[in-house]
Amino acid sequence: MKWTKKRITDELSENNVKLIVQYDMEMVRQSIAIATRQKHLRTLLGLSRLLQKDWKSVTKNDIEKLVYDIMQNHADPSANKFANPKIKTIPGDNPAPTTPATIAKVVTAPSMEP
Repeated sequence: MKWTKKRITDELSENNVKLIVQYDMEMVRQSIAIATRQKHLRTLLGLSRLLQKDWKSVTKNDIEKLVYDIMQNHADPSANKFANPKIKTIPGDNPAPTTPATIAKVVTAPSMEP
């Protein structure tokens, strides 16, 4: 944890350090485990390195570009369409079996006027 906090203070802007310290303090107040806190802080450090921008000034376009860059540079190109290995695709010529689960209709709440 010390190494991660030192990297954050050494590499990131003062604004980002303050924001991440506040986030860490909130995780402590929420009784988040140290390992989870460290994982979150390392993730924020890595994302901050990629963004090279203060988090308070990040736009939706910045996040979209960040996701694109991560997917282009770090995603496994040989991976299946779905990241979850339990999800399987069904070939078009082989329809899904008809069961109560596959024919059940999804009920949604009606739209409400504001």
